[in-house]
Amino acid sequence: MNRLPPIPPRLGSVAVSPRQAGSSYVAVLILVSILSASALTFVTQTGTQVSAGSNRTEDAQAAYLAEAGVNHAMWRLFHEPGFPPNETVYSMHSLGAGRYGYKVRAPTPTTFATIATVGVVGESVVRQSWGQYVISRIMTAYGQSATQFPPYRRLVGASWSAAGASVDVGSQVVSWAELAGSPFDDEILMATVNGNNEVRLAVWNGASWGSEVLFASSSKDYKAVDVAYESVSGDALVAAFNSVAGQLSYSVWSGSAWSVPGTVSTGEPDDVSFVRMASNPKADEILLLVVHVNQVVRLLRWNGSAFSLFPELEAAATTGSPFVADVVYEQESAEAMVVWGKDKQDQCRYSTWDGTVLSPVGMLPTFGAEAHLVRAVTDPTSDHVVVAAVDASRDLNVAAWDGTAWVDSAELETTTLQPGGGPTYVNFDLAWESSGGELIISWARQGANTLRFVRWMTSTTLASRTVQTGPDFGDTIRATRMFAVDGTENVIVLAGNSSSELRYCLWIGDKFVADPAQLLSASLSTLQLPFAIAGAAI
Repeated sequence: MNRLPPIPPRLGSVAVSPRQAGSSYVAVLILVSILSASALTFVTQTGTQVSAGSNRTEDAQAAYLAEAGVNHAMWRLFHEPGFPPNETVYSMHSLGAGRYGYKVRAPTPTTFATIATVGVVGESVVRQSWGQYVISRIMTAYGQSATQFPPYRRLVGASWSAAGASVDVGSQVVSWAELAGSPFDDEILMATVNGNNEVRLAVWNGASWGSEVLFASSSKDYKAVDVAYESVSGDALVAAFNSVAGQLSYSVWSGSAWSVPGTVSTGEPDDVSFVRMASNPKADEILLLVVHVNQVVRLLRWNGSAFSLFPELEAAATTGSPFVADVVYEQESAEAMVVWGKDKQDQCRYSTWDGTVLSPVGMLPTFGAEAHLVRAVTDPTSDHVVVAAVDASRDLNVAAWDGTAWVDSAELETTTLQPGGGPTYVNFDLAWESSGGELIISWARQGANTLRFVRWMTSTTLASRTVQTGPDFGDTIRATRMFAVDGTENVIVLAGNSSSELRYCLWIGDKFVADPAQLLSASLSTLQLPFAIAGAAI
């Protein structure tokens, strides 16, 4: 069930999230917005009532209807992508014995949402004015052809801001993009691999981009870079393959500067084709999962100041795709799980890390064939982990872990795009609602424009779930990323299609909205994974 956002304050009394405390930027923004709000022609004096009679009951009912109007308007701002606000004409609705209406000036990342409402019952008319700062903490950035400055957009409510230009990444081609958001403020880090085989870094400080760094010489064919924040210190770690076999370059972002790059051995004399990082939710520990070109899987641990290397996890992971492994942390126990596909085997392997000991390798439930693409996600409120994998038979398989054992599995699809030669398209993903308790698994069938999805909760079985059809993405879906919005049931889906478009739709707790999916870019620079999404704490 969707929850309405809290009624925003009337103008002159603006609610500020506790996480905004101490932010001079936001404080100045709020002050400027309050002062400028009085200049809006449609804002009436708070609480103004125009009544032809003296019926206090009708006056009270009209006042409540005016408040219903602001709730309705705010719900649309937060749950309706592309909601077309109108600041000059009331949108009128009937409710009970009366009517209410609202007119809205849409918020931007730096201005308030301002809402004028009216409630009418009998001869009683009540007009009210409201102001709400809509926190804009979620960002997407993407490579786009004909520009070396990847565009970025910020999510305001349920709609994306106009595209801005980030930083010069050295090429008009972006093969891979990664974003990571700070757990404490409005900072977001971006890493890109460009068409010149360069890894470049940049920092969004809440207002602008800066701290650009040419970090490493890598390969545009490899997804061999990742970035993650430490959960306690707020420092960030970036690691990338630097064209030296069996070696990663790394650097730490302190919040003000990058450390001098260092190098760490991956324990294997071959190129690194894949890097995935996961942050311990309760400590300054980050695990780095590394897949090599020869399909050897290794795991490294960062303890906040230095690396340690675990024994080899796998000598023969699935061939033909670097995306054969993933690493995640359980949210309650803070234990970690590594999972990967095994060459010519229909059971993925896994190992767990309790902070002291790496467990012996175990096996997931049987899938249809060897896994070529593997993704894992954790429940934000428990130790459940769900792993999804596309196998060599193009089947999408899912397995659920309850913190101690694999308790459920199912095959959801038999005709996904993968595998089939050529580029590796990561055209499925999964995300757990932050507050609603449901897991959403979405994917594309071979040659399909429409998203397919399944909803699952820990109290149900995977086999009992019905596959549903989601929004149309305009052309064959090639690459997908999902992102759960903190504190809500909303889940964002971004997908690139075979027409080089980037499109967006939104899960709001019981359905997807925006069909067809909204167009964010008509010219993605590649069909690998040139777009990313992240949220800062603010």
